[in-house]
Amino acid sequence: MHEALLVQELRPNHFGYSDQRSKPHAKALRPELPMPMKRRDVLSAACAGTFSLSCWGQPEGQDPRELTWVVENFEPYFIQTGPLKGKGIGDRINQFLIDALPEYRHKIAYVPILRITEGLKKGQQQVITTYLKNPADLAFTQYSITSLVVPPLELTLRRQDWQRDWRASPQISLRAFLDAGKVVGLAGRRFYGDGITPIVTDRQRYPKGAYVQQSSHYRKLAEMVVQKHVDATIGYAAELKYFELSSPNAGQLISLPIVEEPNYLYAYVALPKTPWGDRLRERIDRVLSQKRNTPAYRAIMLDWFTPTPAFERAITARFNSSL
Repeated sequence: MHEALLVQELRPNHFGYSDQRSKPHAKALRPELPMPMKRRDVLSAACAGTFSLSCWGQPEGQDPRELTWVVENFEPYFIQTGPLKGKGIGDRINQFLIDALPEYRHKIAYVPILRITEGLKKGQQQVITTYLKNPADLAFTQYSITSLVVPPLELTLRRQDWQRDWRASPQISLRAFLDAGKVVGLAGRRFYGDGITPIVTDRQRYPKGAYVQQSSHYRKLAEMVVQKHVDATIGYAAELKYFELSSPNAGQLISLPIVEEPNYLYAYVALPKTPWGDRLRERIDRVLSQKRNTPAYRAIMLDWFTPTPAFERAITARFNSSL
């Protein structure tokens, strides 16, 4: 953002996955329905019918002053290794809010996305700052005002294919791409927004158009594009920018706007729907209202995304609103 970023609203969201590690191979490619679009009952059998404290309230034994900031394997939002460690977009939002909330005892922890969802369901005292609103999570998740404005998602494909098959077009229709028989690699549990998701999950029209894997938001899918296991993947321009910093093969790829996804995305701080979460959300909303349109906070986005006049206007408009 998962992503949510993100918004329209990205499904968990622009992040995360299970601990399972897939080993993609051309012969193993199997179109699947992306997990975010599979119907699931958000109420467990134990909680059905009533919202008991044990299921939906603050779990027993938690000190209300303790707060865990979740990070994910999702560069450049969260960077956990190398010279840019801790300097990702989400890393910097985390630190910005940590500095503004001295009354809490803070901890930063890596949590796989499926465990993030379970933690929110259980009311655990953890938050993630770059989450995309997901209707499936509303029973147990609440959101701050906007924490992040992100340019639209783009299609990452091989540069030679772009030049040969698409005549170096400045943007590509995702429907036209799939109508041409191409396969797009997708990340399970990543929500791609209201413009893209209905297309990539249209199995009647595109029964073999989507390949889903669980181990990466973007990087491993980009590597699969380079290796010609899939024809493209979907992500933010900043994701390819980070990939270029660490992969000698990244120059073979290009990221292009998607015709069906012209909208900026918005991410939020996601918190458990508990009394503890209510109090923290109020504090975070006050901080963001006062600080998010300052040069220091805007730089968190502009340092990674191309600072075009249109993007800066989108940031200003959103951050000057109450949303």
